[in-house]
Amino acid sequence: VVFEKHGNYYELPPDLKEAFIADWMAIDSIYPPRLATVSDFVDHIDHIVEVIGIDHVGIGTDFDGGGQLDDCYDVSELGNITKELLNRGYSEEDIQKIWSGNFLRVFRAVEAVAVDGEL
Repeated sequence: VVFEKHGNYYELPPDLKEAFIADWMAIDSIYPPRLATVSDFVDHIDHIVEVIGIDHVGIGTDFDGGGQLDDCYDVSELGNITKELLNRGYSEEDIQKIWSGNFLRVFRAVEAVAVDGEL
């Protein structure tokens, strides 16, 4: 009900914010959140590769406001993802596609459309 009326935590009046935080902390003390691991993350990459192929997989991060993994908490640990991909048998070419190649290929196609009006 609170979120239906106010939209998000930041729009709550101070008294409701305090109540919300107290309730949230009570829940977290009983059911603490578990961050996903690099292994969990690469499980998802494996699934996407299986469903639509390596040419359609890319990684984007949200390390400026959450989104971290238990064993890859900030950008200094992104190599942990590459290590796991190598451990699972991904080639260097596949890893390059995942980290940037696929994005760059698609973005170049978008730029071409913007310039030429066609693919």
